[in-house]
Amino acid sequence: MGTLTASPINAEVTGSDASGGTLPARTLDFTPKSAKPWGEQCQTVITASLLLDANGLRQA
Repeated sequence: MGTLTASPINAEVTGSDASGGTLPARTLDFTPKSAKPWGEQCQTVITASLLLDANGLRQA
C-alpha cells in the first residue's frame, strides 16, 4: 500500500471461509479519519481501518 492520505479510498476485500470456500468480494468507498490530537500546530494523524464480519464490510 502507498502513502496514506485523507483522500477517499476504494477498498475491495476477498477471502475464504474456514472450510476453504471462497467468500464473495466486498467493496467499500470510505474516507480515512484525520485528527490533530495534540493541537492545531502539531502533525495530523490519519487512520484508516475496515471491519468485515457477519454484518458486512464497514469503516471501523
